[in-house]
Order: sequence, then C-alpha cells, then structure tokens
Amino acid sequence: MNKNLKPFLAITKWLTIFLITFLIAGSASAQYTRQTVHSFPSKFGPNAYVGYVLYLPRGYDANPSRKYPVLFFLHGSGEKSYMATDSSQIGLIKTHGPPKLIEYGKSFPFIVISPQCPFSDWETPTEDNYVTNVSRPGEFVDEIVEKMKTLYRIDTDSMYLTGLSMGAAATNSYIMLHGDKIAAAIPISGWVDDRTNACNVAKNNVGVWAFNNDEDPKSLALPDFVREINKCTPAPSEEAKSTVYVSKEHDAWTKTYDNTGPGIAPDNIYSWLLRHSKKPAVITATENLEYNFTSTFSIYPTPAKDDVTIRFSNQTTENVIVQLFSNSTEVMRNHISVVYGMNELKLNVGNLQDGLYLISVTGANKKQTGKLLISR
Repeated sequence: MNKNLKPFLAITKWLTIFLITFLIAGSASAQYTRQTVHSFPSKFGPNAYVGYVLYLPRGYDANPSRKYPVLFFLHGSGEKSYMATDSSQIGLIKTHGPPKLIEYGKSFPFIVISPQCPFSDWETPTEDNYVTNVSRPGEFVDEIVEKMKTLYRIDTDSMYLTGLSMGAAATNSYIMLHGDKIAAAIPISGWVDDRTNACNVAKNNVGVWAFNNDEDPKSLALPDFVREINKCTPAPSEEAKSTVYVSKEHDAWTKTYDNTGPGIAPDNIYSWLLRHSKKPAVITATENLEYNFTSTFSIYPTPAKDDVTIRFSNQTTENVIVQLFSNSTEVMRNHISVVYGMNELKLNVGNLQDGLYLISVTGANKKQTGKLLISR
C-alpha cells in the first residue's frame, strides 16, 4: 500500500464512523420529537403546574377540519412529579404504556394525551398550594379532559381512558362519575375504592376491559368491579371484560399495552377501543326496507390497512352503491355491478386516514351497513 494513502484512509475511516454516529443520533432525536411537551395551570393549586406529553396522529395537521379519537393515559405513582414547577420530570411519563411505545416508534390512529400528576395522586388535588390534600374523585382528571377538548380537535364521541396502578384506580373512579364522556376504558393493575356508582358505567354503556395479575393484592378488586358492572339493571349493551394473568407481580401493563398478554389475541386492545363510540354506529335505518342482503354479509379484514373486501349474497343482478362514512360524512362512493349469488367487492382504502368508518351497501329496496376499522 502506498504510504501516502494511509493518513487519507485513516481520516476516511473516522469520518465514516462520525457520519454513522451522527445519523443514529439524528434518528433518535427525530424519534423523540414524535411526542411534544406542553403544560397548563390547574385550577387546583394555586401554583399547580400540569405538564403533559402529546402525540398527534398522522395527517392531523393536513386535515384541519377533521376531529380525531383521543386516548388519555394516566400513569402510576412512580411517574408523578409531586409539587412540580416545570417539566423537568416529564420524561418519566414515557416509562410505561402508550407514551413508551410511541417513543419506540409505534404509531396510533388517535391523539394520545399523557398528563403528569403533580399531586400525591390523581384523586387528591389541593387548593391551598399543597398545604392539605382533599379527596376529590374524578375532578382533576375531568379538568384535564375538558381542557384538552379546548386545545385539540377531539371527537368527543370517541374519547378513551386507560391507566396503570394509581392511574387505573383513577380510571375506574372517572368512568363511574363521568361515564357519559368516555366511550371505553382499560384499567390495568388498579384498585376500586368504592363501587357504589358502578352501575353508572353500565348506564352510560362505557366499554370496559380490565387487566390484572391473580396474585397482585393491589388489583384483586378489578374482576369484582367488572362483575358488578355486568350485574346492573339495565345491563350494559356490551358486557365488561376482565382478563386475569397468572403472576405475583404488580406489573400487568407491559404485556397488555404491547398486546402480548395471554387472552388478548386474536383481538388488539387499541382496535377494541376504536370499536366503541358514543354515536350510534348505523347512520341510516334499514328496518323499513323490503329486505336486506343475506346474513352472509361480512367485511374483512378489520382492522384493514390498504384493501378491504365486502362479501354478501344477492338475489338479483343489479348495480349497488357502496359508501364509506366518517362521522356521518361521506368519504367514498362507488357504483358497482353485482350478480345473482355470492359477491365479493374489493375496495382500496389506502388513501383514508386511520380510524373507524361505516360501510353502506345499497341495492334495490335493500341496504346493509357494517363497521370498518382502518389501523396501520
């Protein structure tokens, strides 16, 4: 080798290492900014600083007229910032749950808001600058919910709540007191201090899927809470669910939030949340039509990514209208010819945003509707 080339090759080697290191660091920095830090002063305080981490789904800025589902995540006691005056401890929020998953690259089809508790817990805010704490179930969480509704384009029919440990206890309390606002909730490893208002959950048809470990003393009341909801009269339109893992640990949230917990598959907790809405699913009633398509009517896969298939049996050869609706707004319309017997209609939905849609197929004197979830 030419001796004159050695210094040049050495410099080239170190430049290559520097470039790779720079690109990796830049990638990590870009990943970090997928969530942004914000704050607001709480009415409790008077100096209560409330920081929160915000995630906006793909397309949020490009669709200024569209409203989005929202997931509120309430952390556990290990992630609070008691008597906070700034956001210096806000990174603790990303220790578990959806904010952690987002930090590692996961995308969601909804807004994710992860506040940080500045009090001893979610249920005991103070009004005298931390001199005394007073039990005020649901009030601080409700302040957060109402504040966020003024700041972001939230679909108030599709608001979801989840929490772990201390956050799960607050989740349980909130849906008993403000179930009219929440479409579905997932409490994990939490407790229930008072089940008196459990039937408010059933009355407001809040979807509930609770998770806990069978030998975790802090969360043994969760399955009982679910049973209490299901015993209510009237009963909830959908039975509350309880998934209990075999474990002595308190942590039932890691495998739940990443959908690896036994008993979750073939479902997905985030798809399950999105199937719930305060708004009736069917936009146009079909009861007065002469007849509907046969009971073989099906839509798959759901969740879908880029393509979806509608399968049904028809009694004649005709043209049908296939429509997709989002929040009562038509976002797709196709006129398609179908034949007598079994039909499969394939639609490309790759240009649609993630979320819950209604598919409507209309023929002569008949109509069929179904839900479609798009999740990438």
